Amino acid sequence: MGAMMRLASELLLVAALACATPLSAQSGPPATTFAPPESPMLLTRTVERTLFDGKLVRARRTYEIRFLPDSGGYRIEGKLLSVKVEVPAKLEALAALERARPDTGLFPMRLDAEGRLLAGKTERAATLDPRAQAAARAMIRSADLSRSEARTASAFVDGIARSPTRTEWPVDLFRPATGARRASSQGNAGAAFIVDIEADADDRTGLLSDFVRRVTTRLGGRDMVATERWTLAPIG
Repeated sequence: MGAMMRLASELLLVAALACATPLSAQSGPPATTFAPPESPMLLTRTVERTLFDGKLVRARRTYEIRFLPDSGGYRIEGKLLSVKVEVPAKLEALAALERARPDTGLFPMRLDAEGRLLAGKTERAATLDPRAQAAARAMIRSADLSRSEARTASAFVDGIARSPTRTEWPVDLFRPATGARRASSQGNAGAAFIVDIEADADDRTGLLSDFVRRVTTRLGGRDMVATERWTLAPIG
């Protein structure tokens, strides 16, 4: 059973590399003002996930972005500057997929006049990347599993591949409600998700400075933690 649980945590990582966090906590009152600068800024998103065996997976993407007034709100133009992925050696095939992922369609993002992301602009329906699916099946073949456990693991991968998953960034990311909040939900295969969010904003502009979303997945009596952190800072 230990081998099965270790594999389950790694298969959840496969899903995570194809599809981001399954839910977000409700936002509270935003900062009192929103005045993004005209100059370009650096947006960094760091994702950390702890596997069943305690090993850490980390992926960091850095973008150069610019806020442009548009249709009574704002348009965010951006480009990917760098990708860094750190994983245990046995997951290197998945890391290579993540490093190669181009974030096609992420930009432009659009904000309303209050600085909230407009619906659908950072969301997409996604199924498991066929290459990630192949990597997951290779992991199953190499794991120390009984035939029954292997069938269960294969069914889990098939379920991920069939079921669309929403990839979403927090609606209030760029003009966050400061402080802490929590949400929870039930997922597939008996997993439960608890989401904790804590955010800070610039007092003068209301603009994001630091936003942390921590997702605890409870599966089979064990907790696996995934943390997403966005930071926004001037260039230079």
